[in-house]
Amino acid sequence: MHRKLVKLDEKNGWSFSEVDQVRVQREARLVRQIIKRDVPLGDPYGIHDELLPLVERILAGKQNLPLTSQFEPGALRWARHEGTLPNNYREFLRAEASFWVTATGSHREEPVEERIDGERYAWMDFEDDQPS
Repeated sequence: MHRKLVKLDEKNGWSFSEVDQVRVQREARLVRQIIKRDVPLGDPYGIHDELLPLVERILAGKQNLPLTSQFEPGALRWARHEGTLPNNYREFLRAEASFWVTATGSHREEPVEERIDGERYAWMDFEDDQPS
């Protein structure tokens, strides 16, 4: 783990302007695994049709990051908000929530801000690559 000073992005709700690539890849792999194992094809929440392709683009390095919340399937966002997802989606929801925090550059804790030339920055923890 290492810390890095990262600019905060006003257009994205003062989220970090960079994403921890190691962490987002790890979390995307976990979300993909859970989707393929636990979420039936043709689910009514757009998980296979909308979320899984997004996860695959991130894994392939073909998706600009950080994401904004608009990328999350609307039916999934609504069902999560209303608490109407099936009970067997709990593992998926935990993994997917952490994935969204990382992919959107959201803060996991209150950031320690610094101002440099009038711009807002904060310290962010980044995971290190694991040896193969």
